[in-house]
Amino acid sequence: MECAGYYGRVWNHREPKNFGAFCLQGILILIAPVLFAATIYMTLGRMIKALNAEHLAPIKVKWLTKVFVLSDLICFFTSMAGVGLQITIDRDMQKLGVKVCLAGLILQAFVVSWFFLVAVRFHRRLILKPTTVTQLGWVKWRRYMWALYVVCVATLVRNIVRAVEYGQGFYGFIMHHEIFLYLFDATLMGAVAYIYVFVHPGRLIKKTQQAGPEKVMGEGTLMSSFDQRT
Repeated sequence: MECAGYYGRVWNHREPKNFGAFCLQGILILIAPVLFAATIYMTLGRMIKALNAEHLAPIKVKWLTKVFVLSDLICFFTSMAGVGLQITIDRDMQKLGVKVCLAGLILQAFVVSWFFLVAVRFHRRLILKPTTVTQLGWVKWRRYMWALYVVCVATLVRNIVRAVEYGQGFYGFIMHHEIFLYLFDATLMGAVAYIYVFVHPGRLIKKTQQAGPEKVMGEGTLMSSFDQRT
């Protein structure tokens, strides 16, 4: 969606009056990051389970993904509605569409911030009360938490900048300086994708699964096979 959106932007640059190109870049560039966020929201619950730390989660794991993905869907449809209202020659409808998009972006920023705080709270609890899995030196679970923080911050900054852009309106400073789109949208979303290529949470899950069902012998006691690995 991101690639198609930026293709539409190039197309719209070459043909400024092409309505199809305007729609393509307007819709896809705005809503694609919402799907990035959905992926981010789905990872924390799986990481918590992989680390055997469900009792430390601020929100029950069975609800964690559902709550944030549902919130993300609301953001998605709000953004879709806002862009849809802008795809018209009616000035009043365009202004209403901008306001709806602004509401969607503010909501996205709120949801990402809430998720970030939930992740930080879980991380702090896990440090104070480490599980047996986290004490395995070869698991290296902390890098996955820090990767989660980085992608959350990148998504949050992107939403804030785009919210300011829509708040300023069609004649605002950000809207009239294309560099902001590439720095605070394309670059940040590209960073999110690349970080999850190199530090994908699925690798953490695989590492913990390598321990097998007998990874815990008792309360906080590691099997001798893991002592050999570490």
